[in-house]
Amino acid sequence: MLALDQQRRRGIWAFYAEASARERGCAVSERGAVLLDTTPPFELHEVQCDNGENLLLQCQGGICRQAN
Repeated sequence: MLALDQQRRRGIWAFYAEASARERGCAVSERGAVLLDTTPPFELHEVQCDNGENLLLQCQGGICRQAN
């Protein structure tokens, strides 16, 4: 039986958020990118790194920038 994790939210740009985190030196944890918020111009993702650091990234059109 397939069980879906309803707690984990993924957005359209989750793949790009994870790739952007890796470019910033993050070893992305099993959790991957989690969608925190979506607005018309962008998605806000949190990416947890294996070292315990979390990155907040705003992604739009496949381009992700670190959120302040």
